[in-house]
Amino acid sequence: MHSCLEIAFKANIDFILIQEPWIASDNIGTVSHPAYIGILPPRKEGIRPRVAIFARKNTPYIYTARPDISNDSDILILQVSGPGISPFQLINIYNEKGLGENQEWTIKRSLETIKPEKRSIICGDFNAHHSWWNSRISNPIRCSELIPWLERFNFELKNIEDLATFHRSNTENISIIDLTFATIVIESKIDN
Repeated sequence: MHSCLEIAFKANIDFILIQEPWIASDNIGTVSHPAYIGILPPRKEGIRPRVAIFARKNTPYIYTARPDISNDSDILILQVSGPGISPFQLINIYNEKGLGENQEWTIKRSLETIKPEKRSIICGDFNAHHSWWNSRISNPIRCSELIPWLERFNFELKNIEDLATFHRSNTENISIIDLTFATIVIESKIDN
């Protein structure tokens, strides 16, 4: 995480979305960096947040966390606006079985109930396999709720199709599970 933040600082990046961040044993703190503010989902007793967003301290953009939309420890939503851009939602998700009483995967547990704004970006570790982003997949996994949700709100894939995003060390096991989607209204404004 320190390396990611330092690379982002040198590249003048305003927002870094991390899934499975290091979290202190009190479940309320994470790593720090002098140039960034760490944002975590609202604290839930005994449940470790599995998403974080780091916002550059001197960013020209205004942002607000939106726990009123989702208070799931595996989803973090920011409302972002500022010079030269219209307001949009930035959604960070880690799709995994719940750590609390609800053992459903995040998409089924919480994402399905979210109605994103027309200008939204969703990024994360989806732990889902589908031919939309990986042409080798003939049997989709964990997509029965995700694909209809993305289609209902007109999201477009921003990943390069078939480009691996996860490599397990010491094996040839690669997959495409780290994904970015944007609503059709803003997807053409996203580059690289």
